[in-house]
Amino acid sequence: MSGDKGKFTTLKMLETGSRRIRIANGTYVDVAGEGTVELRCLTPTGVRVNTLLDVLYVPGVVDNLFSVTRATDVGVVLGFKRDVCQGFLNGEIIFRAEQGLGLFEVCEAEPDVDACMLVREAETAELWHRRLGHAGYEGLAKMVEGDLVRGVGVKAEAFREKKPLVCEPYIMGKQTRESFPRESDSKESTEPLELVHMDVCGPMPVASPGGCRWLATFLDDYTKLSVVQPLKKKSEVTEATERVFARLELQSGKKVKSVQTDRGGEDVNEKMTAFLGKKGTVQRTTAGHSPEQNGSAERLNRTLEERARALLEDAGLGGEARALLEDAGLGGEYWAEAMVTANYTRNRVPSSVHGKTPYEMFYGERPDLSHMRVFGARAYIHVPKENRKKLEPVSERGVFLGYVPNAKAYRVLKERTGVVIVSRDVVVDERGPSGVVELGSAPGKEEGGARDPSRVSSPTQMGAGFTPTGEAGTQPGVGATPTGEAGTGSEESVLMEGADESGEVVEEPVVTPADLGARRNPPRERRSPERFRVNLAAEGVSDNPPKGSGEHPEPQSYQEAVGGEELWRLSMDEEMRSLLENGTWELVEKPEGVKPVPMKYMQKQGIDFEEVYAPVSKHTTLRALLVVVAARDLELHQLDVKTAFLNGELEERIYMQQPQGYEQGGPEMVCLLKHSLYGLRQAPRAWYLRLKEELGLLEVGASVADAALFLGVVDGEEVFLLVWVDDILIATRGKDRVAKVKAHLARTFDVRDLGEATYFLGMELARDREARTLKLTQKKQTGKLLGRHWLAGARARSAVGALARYTSAPTEAHWAAALGVVRYLAGTAEAGVTFGGSGELLEVFCDADFAGDIDSRRSTTGYVFLMYGGAVSWSSRLQPTVAVSTVEAEYMSAAQAVKDALWFCKLGGDLGLGLGTVPINCDNQGAIRLLKHPVAILRSKHINVLLYFARERVARKEVGFAYCGTEDMKANIMTKALTPGKFSKCRKDIGIA
Repeated sequence: MSGDKGKFTTLKMLETGSRRIRIANGTYVDVAGEGTVELRCLTPTGVRVNTLLDVLYVPGVVDNLFSVTRATDVGVVLGFKRDVCQGFLNGEIIFRAEQGLGLFEVCEAEPDVDACMLVREAETAELWHRRLGHAGYEGLAKMVEGDLVRGVGVKAEAFREKKPLVCEPYIMGKQTRESFPRESDSKESTEPLELVHMDVCGPMPVASPGGCRWLATFLDDYTKLSVVQPLKKKSEVTEATERVFARLELQSGKKVKSVQTDRGGEDVNEKMTAFLGKKGTVQRTTAGHSPEQNGSAERLNRTLEERARALLEDAGLGGEARALLEDAGLGGEYWAEAMVTANYTRNRVPSSVHGKTPYEMFYGERPDLSHMRVFGARAYIHVPKENRKKLEPVSERGVFLGYVPNAKAYRVLKERTGVVIVSRDVVVDERGPSGVVELGSAPGKEEGGARDPSRVSSPTQMGAGFTPTGEAGTQPGVGATPTGEAGTGSEESVLMEGADESGEVVEEPVVTPADLGARRNPPRERRSPERFRVNLAAEGVSDNPPKGSGEHPEPQSYQEAVGGEELWRLSMDEEMRSLLENGTWELVEKPEGVKPVPMKYMQKQGIDFEEVYAPVSKHTTLRALLVVVAARDLELHQLDVKTAFLNGELEERIYMQQPQGYEQGGPEMVCLLKHSLYGLRQAPRAWYLRLKEELGLLEVGASVADAALFLGVVDGEEVFLLVWVDDILIATRGKDRVAKVKAHLARTFDVRDLGEATYFLGMELARDREARTLKLTQKKQTGKLLGRHWLAGARARSAVGALARYTSAPTEAHWAAALGVVRYLAGTAEAGVTFGGSGELLEVFCDADFAGDIDSRRSTTGYVFLMYGGAVSWSSRLQPTVAVSTVEAEYMSAAQAVKDALWFCKLGGDLGLGLGTVPINCDNQGAIRLLKHPVAILRSKHINVLLYFARERVARKEVGFAYCGTEDMKANIMTKALTPGKFSKCRKDIGIA
């Protein structure tokens, strides 16, 4: 039972007096309701989410209690040992409790802070008016009435009812003045980017934390989409224009034909003229001292200033609330954040010109506003477990400042440090006139009750939960594949990765980063997290949306690094020592006419670099090498090359500015690079060529099949080296030979000897040398993935191949299905593939379903290559064309298997396997006949080419086809949904256990 109403995910209220229970002091109390609670428990294997049914809601109960009897009734077995109790269900630990104050307290995981959350407030017209930058109520009513946006849960009538009311921030921020006239000589634009209006406003009274005092504004005349870019100097407008135009053109597929500017020096100068001239863009300017002729830009500036002023006023920067917000770290210097947010909201409110939002006019779809929040509202940022001590609060207080384009994250000002950060793990509290609660209160603790958090889907609509079923080793039933089109590919219909690193974020297109500020405020009050005592009635799995990693962003500038709490300076000094010891550069006087590049810069191909490709080994090559290691009982050791990229030799002459904070010899001295450097485009290739040269001295050369596999003979025995950037595996017979190779590399490179290989590229390697087997697992990597998405302890399975078809623009259904795949991993973390032992040297199984993709009716090709019974290569992919019969689908799959088998023959030759004719098993007699006999088919040239290619290789006896019954087809797991029994059998057949 629980007295905390906020703990319930579902709650059915009961009539007063309808049910009573007796408590410890012998009195009876009323049960107010009954419902479901989700409890995130810490177990030895990670975090497990248990769904507790029939939990009683009893107001006034201080602790959350559980009944041992009810737990055992549903099959939970309790084990007690000293001060610890563990609950088991079906042999699995589902919770752990520790004794304290005479009771066993369940060990609860950190609060379920979703990717972006809010303290629930009923959506009202006033709330949406504030979220959208104090846009007019009548315009908002028309926006909802015309169904111009998604995600607004308020009807048009509610906005119209608010229209007569006075909004103080609106009045304070939007003092009316005479409007700017439209350009008398301008004609109406007929397409996006036909005409772009530009202007620069400023200087602002105070600089932003990133040092900006100016704002460049851009307005597309046709769609009315606007873009803003804070600037440190007015002269930066040309560079900003280049980036903005490039992004607009990329997103629209059109070119900027003409621009309208005033005659200011920032707009009419040699750099701007040269840039526009090179693009073929016409520049139109106003008459002298007549900025009104660029009325569209001036109106945009006024609109943004008014909205930003209203946002700042609403956030509490005026009147009695000024001290409160300034104490939280939000002062007038955050004008840039307000301007950017004002522009973000402007693009999502209908324009009076078209009756649609500028966003829809430019991107072709309605914007989703479900992620919008009130500027300046109180925010709570989740602190990752690794960044806090055991009893420290799991959240930090901050102030909500806006959005991050192209990322599912928010911008929040941390109260304690005064630094603006980007985070996906945020709780936003929009209650109260300015959305700010008492500074001394703890997150989620309201007077007289508990918080009622409501999950939202972060700035891109993430979607509903996904409730899986089944044990580890099973998969959802047939038909579980998400359907529908993949989406349009615009930023709000696609699950975005990463976050904008800008200090001053901009509207859709993302442009330059700017440095973050770092001001200090008094430390926040610390409170201890609570423990949870529950009525454990049933097990369950989480259906929560995904979480972000919650990691703090790395510093974006030198000032932030040396001024922060972390000891970045020590790491910087160590890195500088490595650079100097390696002779990475030589200090020289700057040659005349040379502009040295900063340490963060964009290189130009043909000038700063030529070739950039650097091979890394294929995972198939790694697995094949491990088969050889196990079968021949070779030694397997691992090396790590420190600062590998610093070893490459440069062919180009590159002058670089000295690293900030480590300057020597005055401003005229620059670095002439002698070796490659991290961040150079050619650094990976330079390192590979240097390593290849050094291994050549040992008479070890690159493989024909995989350039990252090196092989040769040392002291009469074969030696293999597999390279993945700076990680190297060494396989050979005899430890003395391993030592000789290590010593050779150590003479040239700074290497770290990791001894026998047990962990490589996120995979654990476990050997049984007596049985000559090697097992490959990814338990640690799986744990990281599950921890990142808070899904540990959940179980289910879905097809990765099917989901891969929607990666360019997934929908909510695809994300939910992807979580199913991750849940399956939780139940199979211990499983792995075993190489060596008994079985055939090489077997290939190929299969295809027929018209299985319901969106396109294309078939799926699947194959698996087995060596000594373990899968070393596999594929599950959609065929490029629609097959009109099962035979056609099967031979298209067989032809793909033939192509990969030919590559595998090359690899086998390099590994000394002597594969001969590769046996391929197929379960379709018609496809085998087509491949073995010259039967003509009336199909497209594409299909014929594949068929004749495969036939030729069969005739040459490079590959051979044999019939395999459907029940024995081991590639079924790659092409279709299977029953639990068949799925488990298939998995075992390809060596996974």
